[in-house]
Amino acid sequence: MSTRLSPLRTIVREARAADRGFIVALSEEAFAPYARNPAAHALRMLRADAGVLMAEDERTMRRLGFVVVRVTALGRAFGPWEDPSVGYVDAIAVRDDLRRRGVGRALLDAAEEHARERRAVSMSLLTAETNHEARALFARAGYRPILPVEAAYVSNQPAITMTKPIAR
Repeated sequence: MSTRLSPLRTIVREARAADRGFIVALSEEAFAPYARNPAAHALRMLRADAGVLMAEDERTMRRLGFVVVRVTALGRAFGPWEDPSVGYVDAIAVRDDLRRRGVGRALLDAAEEHARERRAVSMSLLTAETNHEARALFARAGYRPILPVEAAYVSNQPAITMTKPIAR
């Protein structure tokens, strides 16, 4: 019999400089199976031109997780859109002890809204083929696999590119 944990009352805000240590530490924990140096990768993402959003417990203000979103303008018309952008989830992580409580979904929803505000019409992400928990989260949120990627992570682990239309 499985125990269902109650959802947390999660708020998502823009990350601040004081969140840097949490992001690096959580990256080391969450991405160790997939990256040679997760801390260095996290620091590169924080320096990039990306949006970094932080999830917190509304009552305790305890940090729960983060998402890094990059938005790139296409620089041309595409379909019905005159000047669209595309969004990409560079990283998403939730504290291990708080998974399956709605935090990942809150972060994804906020990432999509962040991208929409910057004229994004779609979101994409890359996830390890073996990361079944993350793949299930993304599928529940409407992301669909579109492309396998061989040897995307350490030890030649394969990955899957997933995408979702987000235009309104």
